[in-house]
Amino acid sequence: MAPDVSETVDGIEAQIDSVLQQRDLNWIDILNDLIVKLLNIGNRTNSLQYLNRVIAKIEEIVQDIGDHEVDNKMLNNLGSALLMRYERTADVKDLKKAISYVAEAIENTLPSDPDLARRMSNLNKMRLQQYRRTANMDYLEAAIFDARETIENALVGPLDRVFLLADLSTALSQQYEQTHNEGTLNESISLAIEAIRLTAQHIVDGENDSKSNVEDLKESISIIQKSITPLSKQSEQSEWVRRLSNLGSLLYLRYERRHDPSDLNDAISTMGIAKSLTAQDHPDSNSLLNNLGAILFSKYETTHEMSDLVEAISKASEAVKATPNSHPDLPGRLSNLSNMLFKQYEVTFDLDHLKKSHF
Repeated sequence: MAPDVSETVDGIEAQIDSVLQQRDLNWIDILNDLIVKLLNIGNRTNSLQYLNRVIAKIEEIVQDIGDHEVDNKMLNNLGSALLMRYERTADVKDLKKAISYVAEAIENTLPSDPDLARRMSNLNKMRLQQYRRTANMDYLEAAIFDARETIENALVGPLDRVFLLADLSTALSQQYEQTHNEGTLNESISLAIEAIRLTAQHIVDGENDSKSNVEDLKESISIIQKSITPLSKQSEQSEWVRRLSNLGSLLYLRYERRHDPSDLNDAISTMGIAKSLTAQDHPDSNSLLNNLGAILFSKYETTHEMSDLVEAISKASEAVKATPNSHPDLPGRLSNLSNMLFKQYEVTFDLDHLKKSHF
């Protein structure tokens, strides 16, 4: 952990200890605010050592203040921290504990509470992780059902609606992989676009006194791009990248089904923007490069434009170079690049391209 981050964490933990000792007015709210600060740093640093420290501190707080004073926000935050760790370690015990804490928080949350939607979104993400781990459709169907119910019946603010729409889009895309129902794919794409549009609308509403409606996907993406600055929260930026990347993948799936060039071009544009917003050292950076290269290669097979093939090879090469030798995705990425280089040889008859295609 970097010294400055470590010092920040030490300072927050000292504040927590002080709040626990004094227990002044609104001390639970103050504790939750401090816990959120710890979680934001944990999400930003990508350090498992630090995340373990954050979780241990939150569990210490929960144990220290007792069941009768632990509130729903704290339980939800603890669940979020455990989900973060599960996504890095795949330790199923963390996933089960995360679900237990968030489910308890939801059970104790009134339907009129504006925090209900965000907690349901949290639980849906965990159910999707359960589904991916077990392939049990019950988890997927529960995530879809609860997301729809929350959108329709709960008190949902604009940003919470964005999260819920994005969750439902992701769940439906998983369902499409099993059913191959085109209606499911179309709904998933529509929800993903609406989530991006609402994000842009929220940004516009916050910046302008005179309200203007955001309708177009390209306009929405442009607004989001311009809003991202070096001071933007990394968690927010990662969320935008994830949504754009997911939409790009969905549009490409529909292209494979319909062969509509507009879906292919939109997939390339959206995936390219997602990559441009991703830091080079981000865990998803190489995956985005590889996917973008594969989609560009598909475009080349349609257009036979050498510029598309050269760009596809460039993206795939970057992905391979940045992938560690021990990474399980390296063989697949090497294979993709080899196929592209061999295709280039078939067009140019340049022996250098043929040599490069053999790894």
